[in-house]
Amino acid sequence: MARDVFISYQSSDKECADRVCEALERQNISCWIAPRDIPIGSEWAAAIVEGIQRCHSFVVILSSHSSNARQISREAELADNGKLPIFTLRIEDVQPPPGLLYFLGNVQWLDAFNGQFEKALERLAEVIRQNEAYPAEATKLHKTIPATVGTDTAADSKAGDSTPETPLFPGPPPAPENDQKTKLRIIAIAAICVVIALGGWLLARQPHSPVHEPPRMDARPTRFDGRGQAAESAARAAAERFLNYRDSGDYQAAWRQFTAENQVRSPEPRWTQRAEQWTKKYGQAANHTIDSFVLDSGGMYTCMVSSAYEHNLSSQEKIVVAEERSGRWAIVSATRTPPE
Repeated sequence: MARDVFISYQSSDKECADRVCEALERQNISCWIAPRDIPIGSEWAAAIVEGIQRCHSFVVILSSHSSNARQISREAELADNGKLPIFTLRIEDVQPPPGLLYFLGNVQWLDAFNGQFEKALERLAEVIRQNEAYPAEATKLHKTIPATVGTDTAADSKAGDSTPETPLFPGPPPAPENDQKTKLRIIAIAAICVVIALGGWLLARQPHSPVHEPPRMDARPTRFDGRGQAAESAARAAAERFLNYRDSGDYQAAWRQFTAENQVRSPEPRWTQRAEQWTKKYGQAANHTIDSFVLDSGGMYTCMVSSAYEHNLSSQEKIVVAEERSGRWAIVSATRTPPE
């Protein structure tokens, strides 16, 4: 299955590489990373080559551990031969070894040290999206996903005394985080005042027969916690990611999108078997569309999805998404009706 980005790293930097992978996939950028995406029983080297060939961008994580990273140099050479855009994410203020410098000397570097890790990841996501091949064809993404917060950030510059490098993807400077939070608070307070004033006006017009209308089913609640848009965007991305993986046949990746509790309740072999039986009986969904995405009082989102199959058949699906832990949105349940 095609992926948006291949993540190359030294084994000593695995924890950081996993953080990068998780952050990108939260923004609906599909990643290939070892050993997660190497099938059991497969030859390691062959799986690496195949993974690079199926990706549209290449990210190398550079640190002091990379000085003797011959494996990374080989992977970078394969990416260069495949004409993939190469991005260097430095997590320490180091220079690449000679064997790697040949492939990284003229590509964009992003510095993720000295407190710049989150900014560097935002910038990395931005430049990956600017690749003409994004998103990977197999993910079948739609334009219904809202833009992720932080996509207008400026390019990071190198820290220290090194010579400044002109960014390949210039952009406008980001607004200070404190200013953004202040604006959100002001907007929230103003909205609350408007609601209170409107409610008082309605009561004044009909003091003896107050109107109590039931909430509209298609209403989209507003969260006044300063992160509503970002939370909804991340939750939508989780639902889309689950659908994309499952509908493209990558059942292992789809199963990993469930909460840990559901993964224990329905182990991967059991869930994968049911998914394969569905596909064998009804075929693979050609595409899907999110019809509604509603936040409930418990902080979970209910996503209603329409999927199209062959012979003009369609299926309805209900997906519930919740924040399992800070920043990690996962699938609580996914139920779909047979195509008709």
